[in-house]
Amino acid sequence: MAFCSKCGSEIPEGTAFCPSCGSPVGGAAPAYTQVGPVVSKFDHTADFDAADVNQNKTFALLCYLAGPIGMFFTFLGAKESAFAMFHARQAMKAMVAMMLCAIVCVIPFLGWFVGGIALCVVEVCCIIQFFRVCGGKSWEFPIICNFGFLGK
Repeated sequence: MAFCSKCGSEIPEGTAFCPSCGSPVGGAAPAYTQVGPVVSKFDHTADFDAADVNQNKTFALLCYLAGPIGMFFTFLGAKESAFAMFHARQAMKAMVAMMLCAIVCVIPFLGWFVGGIALCVVEVCCIIQFFRVCGGKSWEFPIICNFGFLGK
């Protein structure tokens, strides 16, 4: 009968790891690498100053709440804010996506179904963006973030 070199517990024959402490039997411990936090390439929260975020959060929210009118007021009232302009561009991407979905809705039957579902998905993404702005986050618009138009 073998005993664990780490904790001294009895180890049954043919066992690769100690049942008590989990250390490997009869060999060197496996090498583990420490992994840092996973950061999405679509998360730009760290790119903006906290004071800018707090000061212009309302303008960024207007972009998702009021559509083109909200973007207009954001361009007028917060054109110096990188945070607000980022969200104005993201809301503009959403507006373009909604227009494309509306065009698809013109096609009878299949277009109504596909375009309607696509419009609902874009609306849900706008709600997600709204709550991200409430939390001071700056993520690119979901689903259409891989499209290069309007920049980041």
